[in-house]
Amino acid sequence: MKFLFLRKFLISAVFAVSGASILFAQDFDAADDGSADGFDSFESFSSFSSFDETAEASPLSFGAEMELTARGMLGGDSLDGLFNDGDARDIVFVNPSAELNIGYTTDRAELFSVLKADRDTLELYPEDIIEELTVRAYLGDFMLEAGKMKVVWGKGDELHVIDNFNANDYTDFIFPDYIDRRLAEPMLRLVWNGSGNLRAEAVYTPVMTADRFAEEGPWVPGQLEKVSSAAGGVLMGQAVAALSSDDSAADSVIPETTSFDYGQAGLRLTGTAGLFDWGVSYYFGHYKQPTVDWSNYAASEKTRLPELHYDRLQVFGLEGAAAVGRFNLRGEVAYYLSEDTAGDDPWVKNNSLNWVVGFDVDIPIHNVNVNIQNNGSWILNNDKIESAMDADFNEDEKYTNNKIVLRVSDSFFHEKLNAEVRFVWGIERGDFILMPEITYDFTPELEFALSGMYITGRDDSEFSYWHDNSFVQLGVKYTF
Repeated sequence: MKFLFLRKFLISAVFAVSGASILFAQDFDAADDGSADGFDSFESFSSFSSFDETAEASPLSFGAEMELTARGMLGGDSLDGLFNDGDARDIVFVNPSAELNIGYTTDRAELFSVLKADRDTLELYPEDIIEELTVRAYLGDFMLEAGKMKVVWGKGDELHVIDNFNANDYTDFIFPDYIDRRLAEPMLRLVWNGSGNLRAEAVYTPVMTADRFAEEGPWVPGQLEKVSSAAGGVLMGQAVAALSSDDSAADSVIPETTSFDYGQAGLRLTGTAGLFDWGVSYYFGHYKQPTVDWSNYAASEKTRLPELHYDRLQVFGLEGAAAVGRFNLRGEVAYYLSEDTAGDDPWVKNNSLNWVVGFDVDIPIHNVNVNIQNNGSWILNNDKIESAMDADFNEDEKYTNNKIVLRVSDSFFHEKLNAEVRFVWGIERGDFILMPEITYDFTPELEFALSGMYITGRDDSEFSYWHDNSFVQLGVKYTF
């Protein structure tokens, strides 16, 4: 496993270092107006203000952020388990973290890196100490990037269905902001900036990172425990001898995605028509959450291991956004094409239609902003789903999944105090998640935060396994 981590790091380093040696050694022209107009700024990759403040004064810039959070788990529904010593989830977690931002900028090229250190990174995921490492060159109307990167596609506001290159880190569920829970990937990215806001980009990643889930603690998914329990039963039974003579059986449980077989590629074209921003895109890769194949396990009367695999995926996407009066409208729709077009293979995900549609509006009351989005999916050919072991099976035969995400925010004292509450409602499955947060900027560099999550719903809801995971959290962050 360590070798595979090293291999992935080396791929990122080769992309970045070889790109830097070429880009900084040659005399490329910047954009026609002498700026990077039309291209992303590295500011979008970082919250460190000092990076931009020093960019004009010196080509070399630094920024850093240190944060300390303390989280108290509260227990189950209605807080019945509050501070109950017998409840294993009534635990206080203290997590210090630090990030270092280093940049180097010339008229023709840029280099950007983020180094991260926290408990999980140092103990479990050392490959993420270098969270991002990117080099960029401006070649007239083109921009070329290479390295370990995060790329966001789509017009949704922290909700997307066409953004598929980077995996998600769910070890802390969905509490971190969208970009913070994305896992950087070794990438090559070429962007062409045309006239009239027309833009085309191509992205390629030689390998794939799968979605990351907790292996212990309060956020272990129920499905993972189900597979682990089945595998444990096999290993404790008669299959021990069979596994010792069949190395491939053990390896097949968790596929390794750091190979060229799991490369990803995509194309995206965006533009503007009047007040309407539009985009079309195509993605070729794999799902980042595994599908369980129970066929051998069932046929062998539970003496062979279930298999996990990452289904092949193609995504055809449309996106749009427009400002109409006070309302900022946005939306994405995507057709997910798997290898089970007929829908009759229980071990492969069916095709599906996925969407995000919503708006935000500034209410003429103080500084209130309301943001409402619907994130939904519809599994196609669901009439072919018969087995409870099918990858898409739902015992209530509900093959649409809609979530309403509401965010209300306000600011006070010249935006030094910010209050926000997010609410997630799973319409078909009956989930309810409430996430309030208050932040206070004591100085431009020092921020205090009080936040939390309350999660509840029906006993058979999508997140029912985590109903005991409500918490409150205190945090302090210093940026310099």
